[in-house]
Amino acid sequence: MDKTKVLAAFSKLRTKRVTVAGAEYSIRAFSLHEHDEYMDMMISRNVDGAVKSLSGLRAWLVVHGVADDAGARLFDDADLAVIEAGDSEIMIPLAEAIGQYNGVFGDAEDTEKN
Repeated sequence: MDKTKVLAAFSKLRTKRVTVAGAEYSIRAFSLHEHDEYMDMMISRNVDGAVKSLSGLRAWLVVHGVADDAGARLFDDADLAVIEAGDSEIMIPLAEAIGQYNGVFGDAEDTEKN
């Protein structure tokens, strides 16, 4: 195998289109660092000395998981508070789709089948 090709494949994060509350979103795969960061938050629910609420965890998933047309993050961490205050009928299923797609909860294979 060619190291350059393998590293290029590793750096290209997968995306998937999902429909939530009648709107279509592009969601992206997390990097290894993002995956582990989320798992650490789930275990400790402590970020920078502050306990992370369930809504904060869901907002983190949306901020890190929604992608633009090129597959890059659409939002940045400055958007967390706005996302956390968003419509729960959109944010909860969107966060769940992102979490399942990234294997941070639920069964990613079941999500792919649906």
